Amino acid sequence: MLKSATLKLFLATLLLNCLDATAQTSALNVKGGSSAGLFIGSAYTVQAMGDVDIAATGAMTLGSSGTPDFRIKGNFTNSGTFTCGTSTVTLNGAATQATAGVTYHNLTLNNTTSTPASAATLAANSVIGGTLTLTSGVLNTGAFTVDLGANGAIAETAINPTAYVSGSVKATRNTGSGIGAVNFGGLGLTMTETSKTNNPTVVIRKTGTASVGAGKNSILRYFDITPNTDDESMNGTIVFSYTTAELNNQLEDNLKIYKSSDGGSTWKQQTTTLNAAANTLTVSGITSFSRWTASDAVSNALPIELLSFNAALKGNEVAISWQTANEKNNDYFAIERSGETIDWKAIDTVKGAGNSNTVLNYAYTDEKPLSGMSYYRLKQVDFDNSFSYSDIAVVNYDGIKIIDLFPNPSEGNFNLLMKSSIETSIDLTIYNAIGQIIKTQQMQITKGENTLHAQFEAANGKYLITVKSTDGAYYDYTVVLNK
Repeated sequence: MLKSATLKLFLATLLLNCLDATAQTSALNVKGGSSAGLFIGSAYTVQAMGDVDIAATGAMTLGSSGTPDFRIKGNFTNSGTFTCGTSTVTLNGAATQATAGVTYHNLTLNNTTSTPASAATLAANSVIGGTLTLTSGVLNTGAFTVDLGANGAIAETAINPTAYVSGSVKATRNTGSGIGAVNFGGLGLTMTETSKTNNPTVVIRKTGTASVGAGKNSILRYFDITPNTDDESMNGTIVFSYTTAELNNQLEDNLKIYKSSDGGSTWKQQTTTLNAAANTLTVSGITSFSRWTASDAVSNALPIELLSFNAALKGNEVAISWQTANEKNNDYFAIERSGETIDWKAIDTVKGAGNSNTVLNYAYTDEKPLSGMSYYRLKQVDFDNSFSYSDIAVVNYDGIKIIDLFPNPSEGNFNLLMKSSIETSIDLTIYNAIGQIIKTQQMQITKGENTLHAQFEAANGKYLITVKSTDGAYYDYTVVLNK
């Protein structure tokens, strides 16, 4: 066995090509470039007993012939060039190790620290082209991500592992008709989708973090699923796996899958099949994808699950309806309206069900909608005054408008050209210059354009024509009488 206190390579390339041989060094400080760096080839094994640092001018190459094995007991840092070949890099220290953000072929964590939850940390985003194997210890990604790409895989023990990744792991795979079930490199999510063809889909698994809403928590795992084509015409099934340690004090028998389309602000409970023995949750009939997690639907349900929220023009009123899948501590709904999505005002409240695990339907009518574009949303308020908002529904209510009045000046007979979004009646009133009513007349208008005829007798001068609709809105026009 080759031993040295420190292996420093400046000018010459070290070639380690002897089969079934092992080199051991206390530390590696690689400073030489591509022609004077470190090359480990064939099936050679190098064990670094301390830190490994590739300087900015340094280059390390692990060969593509055989399966070189590079083992590190200290930290691995890289400011230069690292080429992985078909090698395995093994972190086998006995204390917390930091590993460089590079492209690996195989990366194995076999750390024997007495605090396995802090066995290794990721220093930057990393790519795995082969297999990430968790043998002993926890790899914490922090703010970074392990990317398995299109071919990489992760090897963890299912159900109750002692070695795993805590943080973000990403994989990209094709899904669609004829492909069948796709497991995304062992991330713990299997997806089947039958409506698309060769649809690249990105899945990011986040572990160690609960989704939160209105004071409620999910298990310590969620998946962000992003197909390249996601047009709400999909037909998908997912099998969501979880570990026992991720239950986060929730009752496993009550677990349901929840879906969020707004990054985790609000959630919708999904029809779920639980297999507690296998630690899996299955959801079918999925038409679109986004963020998915699991939570105790009885004692720790995520906030009110809105199945739908709609607003539609019905005559000269707006019919508002919504449907909830379940409710937890739901006090009431405030119906809010805005003409420009800036200043929202509550126009009424509707009492919530408190607690419910069945589908409930709600309805409300806005009898005096705003003219033009109106925006509606729900503010759902819990008994503890925590709240969340629904999506926004838009209604275009033009009401009635006077487009033109002719002839003007008039000899007393004139026509009103009006446009209406509804069929309704109007009150036409003619005022003189000092506000006295000259004439009042009720008229019927239909949806679309209307030409209405009116006449009045008065002295020459300016007169105000006012139209009042059934929604209480006023529309004014000035006519000049000149006989």
